[in-house]
Amino acid sequence: MIRKIIIFGFIICFGLVYAQSENLVISDIDITGNMAVSEGEIFFLVRQKPPNFLIKAPKFDPRLLKLDALTIKNYYQSLGFLDVKIIDEFSIEDNEVYILYKIVEGKQYGLRSVTIQGANQLSKSLIKRSLGLKIKDAYNPVKLNAGLPILHESYQEIGKLFAEINIGESVDDSVSIVVDIVEGPDVVILKPVINGLTHYDSTIVLRELMFSHHELYQKSSIDLTVKRLRETGVFSLVNLEPVRLENSDSLVNILIKTKEYKRRQWVSEGGYEPIQFAEGAELISAVGAQVEWKNRSIFKTTTHFSTRLLFGIPVEEEFIIPRIRADINLGNNWLFNTRIPTELTGYYETFIIYQKDENEFIERFGITFANLYRFEKRSQFESKFIWEQFSDNNDENLQERSWKATLLIDRKNDPIIPTEGHFISLGAKVAGFWFGGGRDYLKLDAGWQQYFSVSDKSVIAYRLKMGKMWGWDTTFTDYSYEQFYLGGTTSLRGWDILRFKVDEDGYPVGHTTRIMANIEWRFHVYKILGGIIFFDGGILEDDLDQITFNAIKWDYGMGLSIDTPLGPARLDYAIQLDDPTQSKIQLGVQYIF
Repeated sequence: MIRKIIIFGFIICFGLVYAQSENLVISDIDITGNMAVSEGEIFFLVRQKPPNFLIKAPKFDPRLLKLDALTIKNYYQSLGFLDVKIIDEFSIEDNEVYILYKIVEGKQYGLRSVTIQGANQLSKSLIKRSLGLKIKDAYNPVKLNAGLPILHESYQEIGKLFAEINIGESVDDSVSIVVDIVEGPDVVILKPVINGLTHYDSTIVLRELMFSHHELYQKSSIDLTVKRLRETGVFSLVNLEPVRLENSDSLVNILIKTKEYKRRQWVSEGGYEPIQFAEGAELISAVGAQVEWKNRSIFKTTTHFSTRLLFGIPVEEEFIIPRIRADINLGNNWLFNTRIPTELTGYYETFIIYQKDENEFIERFGITFANLYRFEKRSQFESKFIWEQFSDNNDENLQERSWKATLLIDRKNDPIIPTEGHFISLGAKVAGFWFGGGRDYLKLDAGWQQYFSVSDKSVIAYRLKMGKMWGWDTTFTDYSYEQFYLGGTTSLRGWDILRFKVDEDGYPVGHTTRIMANIEWRFHVYKILGGIIFFDGGILEDDLDQITFNAIKWDYGMGLSIDTPLGPARLDYAIQLDDPTQSKIQLGVQYIF
């Protein structure tokens, strides 16, 4: 009875605190007993933080108190403090909450030995690495548990679909681990079973399969099949599930569950994202929207048709006139019974001539025939034949015919907010020559991006880009900004957009050789706020002899980022290194790279 009264009283007290929590603010947070972990590390982990120069009085949420204590405990255990105790207390006075975390760290346990039993198909070093087990290091049970699915996937890759992995733990002055593995038999796929098709024939699914009948089960083949089925553009849901056959422990059917998109629909979306303004310039930040009508299936095939209208307003200084593009698209992932994703696109778009005394609209329209090959997660190779015409010259319309190839190798861990990995881009464009048209030139462009995680929310990133053109006639008027340009929030932030080099009237000047480098330190400040410290460097020339390290111009500065549902928004302040009186404030969307 007394126990029930105590529990009931605790519930009432917690309810009263929660009811008043909207008016409660945190006055201070103290941490005692932390010898192995600094206060800074702990404050970085918890959701409720003490007041600082950005937030004078953070609101108090009693629901997060226990969660924060659990987070601290898990972190300590990942460092080998298996017996750690976290005591959380708080007191309220005049609507201000004082929080105290008492930490009893206990002993830090190291890993003494690892015994692996029953492993015949995978090496012991691979198993240890997957589970994060390194003898003489601090024992990390959190990493061990996170590594179990990784180890299971390694076995599934070699056909051991039903492998069993059991972990035994012996704790004395240090920890001994026994990994007991029952690998089981090799599992073979008998056949696929398809569910969910209503409009399409099963051939559309079967031709995308990357596994065969009576083939050894391999996880990578299953994952690739899922990827290919999603790329057809007709399924909103694709799931592959192995189903064991009765009276057999080595045969499975692959159940393919699908759910079809609506065949015809209107799609509208908006937001901010970098857009391609010109071939020779970096992407520019823009706010825009698009409306698209799609027919995902023509004659019950995966051939799709769409028509789209895109409206974008760049946020760069002076780029305030909207960019408009309309296109019609016809595509399919299969061409003549061969899987070659192909699209035929006709388009019309408007640009602006900034070399004129008054900004004038120019028009560009054309047709592209593109083939796209995707590999890995986000990597791809695209080949594109282009015919286009500019109606920007009253005396003579300019026609260009070209072939363009682009290779993107994307091994970043996140496409929008990367913290690790790298990104490689290689591009080539051949205009004229045997294609015909009004211009003959060759253009090559290459880029490298690398990301290093310094801590959980601190990243060092750098980018290097190099480009060169051959055969460009300097008498050409570069209406489409085909040459290389620098300046602006997505390249060199110490200069106005495209105006790294200008003529006597202050208008952008392009060149046939470009080198650009960006270095950033990105770090978390508070909640949705982040900080950036950066250096940008670049050079534009026509003559290779003029390309020297001393000729590179640099800027430096710092920025503030705000996390939004659409990605980070940036406010950067940059100063030219050679002339500190020249500085710029740049507004950007998403990270510069």
